[in-house]
Amino acid sequence: MKNNLDISLDHLGVIVVDMQKCFLNTTTAKVRRELISSQTEILKLCRNYDYPTIVLEYYSPCYGKTVGDLVQIINEIPRKIVLEKLGVDGFKINSLPYYIDRWGIESAIFMGVNGQMCVKKTASSAIDRGLTILTAKKLINTQEGLEKEFSESLPWFRSNGIYFDNYRSLLDLMKEKNQIRREITI
Repeated sequence: MKNNLDISLDHLGVIVVDMQKCFLNTTTAKVRRELISSQTEILKLCRNYDYPTIVLEYYSPCYGKTVGDLVQIINEIPRKIVLEKLGVDGFKINSLPYYIDRWGIESAIFMGVNGQMCVKKTASSAIDRGLTILTAKKLINTQEGLEKEFSESLPWFRSNGIYFDNYRSLLDLMKEKNQIRREITI
């Protein structure tokens, strides 16, 4: 568990992982609605407060693109890029570190499906590169049938980053847009 972390909201970005139709179709309808609804709220703040947003899509014709509900808002974000990945770890894309450096991202909110795999692996690589990771309940989840593996991965997010049990607390944090100090308790 990390406490008393300094987070500069001037250096905060968002990384969206695998929010593609094919992945989402393997979740329950409830999970799908919660993910899209909560991520939409985060993305609206990215648009309104100019938080850079990186969208990672698993490259395969059958998986398609990021779902339209999110794309509509992503298209309105001033600093955004969509990158295709070939595997689990988004940092295998050579241009991902380029955009993180270009936009000065030091802390990243992770959102996506397959939280125990692609989201976790990409977040782990972000930590290896010195980034602070943040996420919240209802911003990450998994496919139907993998709920046990997903639940077992949540302690990793709690001990290696900042995990919010209520994503609305993260929304409130994003609205502050200045240097802050928070004690995170889990």
